[in-house]
Amino acid sequence: MRLHRTAALAAALVLSACNSGDDPTVEAGGDTTAASTTSTSAAATPPSTAAPVAPPVTAPAPAGAQRAYLTDVRVAAAGTGGGSRVVFEFEPNLPAYQIDYIERPVTEDGSGNEVTVAGEAVLQVRLEDASAARLEGEKVILTYKGPKRVPSTGTGGVVTEAVDAGDFEGVVTWAVGLRKRAPAITVTTLTGPPRLVIDVPAPTP
Repeated sequence: MRLHRTAALAAALVLSACNSGDDPTVEAGGDTTAASTTSTSAAATPPSTAAPVAPPVTAPAPAGAQRAYLTDVRVAAAGTGGGSRVVFEFEPNLPAYQIDYIERPVTEDGSGNEVTVAGEAVLQVRLEDASAARLEGEKVILTYKGPKRVPSTGTGGVVTEAVDAGDFEGVVTWAVGLRKRAPAITVTTLTGPPRLVIDVPAPTP
């Protein structure tokens, strides 16, 4: 049974390979051994080696993938150049994803309520066959227990925040606010744990 996460909480009575040392989602200078599971920062060392691409960016789920459950979202300025990194973490595998710019108003999947997102531009991250909550019998177990609005850490990054824009019928959607639209982004996927990493470069003057 598929439920919007917010609705599911209100209606719980109804029914309710990358080595950790290569992890680019750890904070610079941090312990890379422990950071693969405990880091709350998206700051990157080393930077991604993937080629920048212009949105939209799409990819299917890995072969044989189960439903992906979101466990963490992190946003941070990446170094001193003005770029930013956004990390979505999952279990037990990655979902299919689509990343593209959208126009305002940003609306929440399911409810249709308008979602405010700080910044000049909005990058939508749509995660398919995914959820932020798992049904266990009649219980709804949250796998993502973080805030609906994740501000960027650090200073000077192009990303302002990432905002939960819905968890409805197997689709999790987040809206990423940008101070200025970037012509290209870099998308990397990692394992141990499974992560979708989005690098947004500093806007050109």
